[in-house]
Amino acid sequence: MKFKNKTCLLILTVIMAFSCAYADNASDGRVEFLGEYNDVSLGSDGEHCGGYNIMVWKYQETLIGFLNFYAGQCFDPPMGAMEEVSYSAQTGSLSFKAKLSVGCSSDGAAGECAPSKDIIEFKGSLREETLEGAVKWYKWYSEGMKPSYPEENVALAKENESLPSYGYETYADWEKYWEPILKARGPRW
Repeated sequence: MKFKNKTCLLILTVIMAFSCAYADNASDGRVEFLGEYNDVSLGSDGEHCGGYNIMVWKYQETLIGFLNFYAGQCFDPPMGAMEEVSYSAQTGSLSFKAKLSVGCSSDGAAGECAPSKDIIEFKGSLREETLEGAVKWYKWYSEGMKPSYPEENVALAKENESLPSYGYETYADWEKYWEPILKARGPRW
């Protein structure tokens, strides 16, 4: 009798372990690269750029990605992860926020540069070849978060040049690749 109970317990444990492992893998799913959209332009000096670049992936039933803001030298722009994403595959409507640090704030100690606390809010639509919508900027001041620039309409074209493969087998793979990049270029708050 004891033998059967131990066997049943062992079988039950194996089934539960397999079920949990399968559920974890099934819920992770592939991260599919949808595109890189931008309106970044090169300045007349050939060293400075201006504009937005948004990289978008589909993960499960939502979108994930990054917003890069160019306002200076053309390499390693400030970057923020897409947060509070709302997306409709049927209509293409997309909205999200991204936290950035794009410069210095006067909120630091006397004579010190404190990283700025900026939020960019995007509301628009994602199409196969374009990402269009309105961008609002908010900046942290000592009295709180306030709009810092007038709303601007943007039309970002999809990059059609040969891009490296940005598809990942799992979200964990995607996160492992992008986490150090976001840590280096992301918000400082």
